[in-house]
Amino acid sequence: MKAVIDELPALVRMQHRLVSLVGAIAHDGSSNRYDVALRTAEKTSSKFFLLPSPFLADSPEERRQWCRHRLYRAVETLAGQADVAFVGIGQMGIGCPMHREGFINEAVVNELVEVGAVGETLGWVFDRAGEPVRTSIHERVTSIQLRRPPKTPVIAFAAGESKPEAVLGPPRSLDKRSCHRRDVRADDPAERRISRARTDRQADDRWPIYWPAPPSRRRLNAFPA
Repeated sequence: MKAVIDELPALVRMQHRLVSLVGAIAHDGSSNRYDVALRTAEKTSSKFFLLPSPFLADSPEERRQWCRHRLYRAVETLAGQADVAFVGIGQMGIGCPMHREGFINEAVVNELVEVGAVGETLGWVFDRAGEPVRTSIHERVTSIQLRRPPKTPVIAFAAGESKPEAVLGPPRSLDKRSCHRRDVRADDPAERRISRARTDRQADDRWPIYWPAPPSRRRLNAFPA
């Protein structure tokens, strides 16, 4: 999503409010570089609300403390009033974003893969059917969890050849729960792998996955109109 926002031209949209769904603090106390809401607010002159918590708490008890904080609850309430949600889809495996950034170690990655995890959104891990996996990680994630089924549009972004299984999971889960349209936007390398995965698994084509074009404007056109 960061690459998409980097291509977004400056737009004055002061009437909008942007709410971060993920904790603003990384594991070492630095700013979470996957939080793109602030960058979007800068480009649109919109008001921005960050989620005052780490991406992953050190323990379930610490997570409860963060999530009970007055400011956290205020931002959570605003997120529940959003008209649309934009999320990134991450794959699960050695070298995935959560592993690369040090949020989880190799042993945890292998444990998640063994229980069927193929991807994550906002730190919440899901299987091939788009269903949450049973994992202790969820007891420490402070990100705001999207409603199931969602009551507003959710637009997800993905890039790279390593994400076909991760990309196909959420639309399949949403198809069983909601009449709302759910779109996934992916780049061209992901398109080829996902198309093959859809053929192999006879995926339901009612939930479209869009490929940006022309090639010279891929990243810009990946942003929904």
